[in-house]
Amino acid sequence: MAHLLEDLQIPGQVQNTYIVAAMRQGLVLIDQHVAHERVLYEQLCRERGRRPIPKQHLFTPETLQLSRQDALLLQEKLPELQATGFELEPFG
Repeated sequence: MAHLLEDLQIPGQVQNTYIVAAMRQGLVLIDQHVAHERVLYEQLCRERGRRPIPKQHLFTPETLQLSRQDALLLQEKLPELQATGFELEPFG
């Protein structure tokens, strides 16, 4: 990846949304919002392996109405969701 970015030059920005980057191969437009999400995702992935991910509790808990099929799928994915900081519990 570092080799890919070696000759990267950033001459500007468009509408405070896209970064215009020049490389040997041509111009590249980078969506700043998507790039920021990717940086946060990579940080989350690194942190996940080192220590528990901190949780941010909702002021008012949300109740989800799920179909039986969705509830079963959620139950299957629950350990993965909990590992990424989500706290869910059955209700009703």
